[in-house]
Amino acid sequence: MDSWAAQQLPTLPSVAIDLGGLDEASYARLDGLGLEKRLVLRLVQDGFAVVAASAQADIHLAVTSTS
Repeated sequence: MDSWAAQQLPTLPSVAIDLGGLDEASYARLDGLGLEKRLVLRLVQDGFAVVAASAQADIHLAVTSTS
């Protein structure tokens, strides 16, 4: 791809996924590892850069439990 074409592509925001707000029971009930894997896969397939929760992401997706 030439540089002009690359410059014409939209830049999607980076996304961080944080499941650290879930207690152990909620994490197990939601299959936390499986959920995170599916989220990462879908976001990457859609062109997002998925980064560590500690990174300065454009979007920070935090999942918490309130029970």
